Amino acid sequence: MKEAAIEEIQGIYGPVSISEKLLQKIWLQMDFSQHSLGTLDNQSLRILQPGKWNLLEGPDFKGCLIEIGDKRLHGDVEMHFYQRDWRNHGHNTNPEFDSVILHVVLFEPGIAEPKAVRSDGQIPPTLVLLPHLRQDLEEYALEEALLSLEKRDRVNLFEPLLEKSNDEGREYLVEKSRLRWQRKTQSCVHLIAKCGWAEACHRSTLEVLGYKRNRAPMIEISQKFPLPKMVAAGKSADYYFDRVELGWKTMGLRPANHPRLRLRQYLGILKSNPDWPTDLARFGDELKKIASSERSFQTAQFRRTMQMKNWKNRIFNSILCENLSGARLDTLVCDAFIPLLAAEVGDDLFNWWFHWYPGDFPASLSGLFNQCHVTERNTWPLGNGLKQGALQVCLENLR
Repeated sequence: MKEAAIEEIQGIYGPVSISEKLLQKIWLQMDFSQHSLGTLDNQSLRILQPGKWNLLEGPDFKGCLIEIGDKRLHGDVEMHFYQRDWRNHGHNTNPEFDSVILHVVLFEPGIAEPKAVRSDGQIPPTLVLLPHLRQDLEEYALEEALLSLEKRDRVNLFEPLLEKSNDEGREYLVEKSRLRWQRKTQSCVHLIAKCGWAEACHRSTLEVLGYKRNRAPMIEISQKFPLPKMVAAGKSADYYFDRVELGWKTMGLRPANHPRLRLRQYLGILKSNPDWPTDLARFGDELKKIASSERSFQTAQFRRTMQMKNWKNRIFNSILCENLSGARLDTLVCDAFIPLLAAEVGDDLFNWWFHWYPGDFPASLSGLFNQCHVTERNTWPLGNGLKQGALQVCLENLR
């Protein structure tokens, strides 16, 4: 059995521990954008089959099928954090790695960094994975943490929270949720700068509608079919569903969460309101006018004072045209709409994001808030911010 390598990566708001096994899972699941993949020597790259995950000695993936330029290659793939790890791990003298046809590294190598040379003298092409990840490394680490949470003692994991009084616990979660708010809004700033407001709305919405399991193929659709093209095409959900190269993960999905249904819902929005990002921007302008006067409230008081239900109904009726409702609507508002609006209108909408309804909630955290008593029905009902704070605690304590 291989020894798992761990690297502490400096994230946007502190160090995050990433394992090579997590990188390998990303590769196995093709959980990254495959649009415009290329090697370090500027050859086009297509991944036809990621291969079989090898947990024993030798290359990480056996029997991969790829296309580099106009050549189809069948062989193995080896993954590292850095290009120099090839030599550091002794692969340059090990004939077992002469079958490697692609070296995948997380970070772009430095000028003086030694190349990956096989023992037969051949240099396999190198793919730098980081620019193609669908989200920042912290989010991948969080997803991995949530999967591990079921196997861990939640009392020990959330001990810093459980030791605090009710008020102290809420303040602690507010502090942690601000880290996730800053990360989300910064990500939206970059996305808007890269592709513009309307396209950022288009991409973010499709990503959220993919849930955790199908985000990558939804992102692929958004890149292949920009908003104007999708509006003009008038195609069915089946048309887009069948044009995904990454593959859908539908095993065990409830019918309500199936990506075909989510695509139909999004296409329903485009049919009823093709210029919906403009309406969302106007909504943000109105929100900005009252955001500057908001004070810190308990969640229940904030929702009453700001008439949050009315704002939610406006999103449901005027922007989404009754095509999306329930927890998925709330998740879309918290994970996409409010952070995008904060990045676009340039105002702090943190309180709206914090006190908004929680949306989809990880089952692995369902008992936490009853244990730590930070929620109270009439004053502090569960909201998005408390949920986000708990996710941040989970991420930090599973390092």
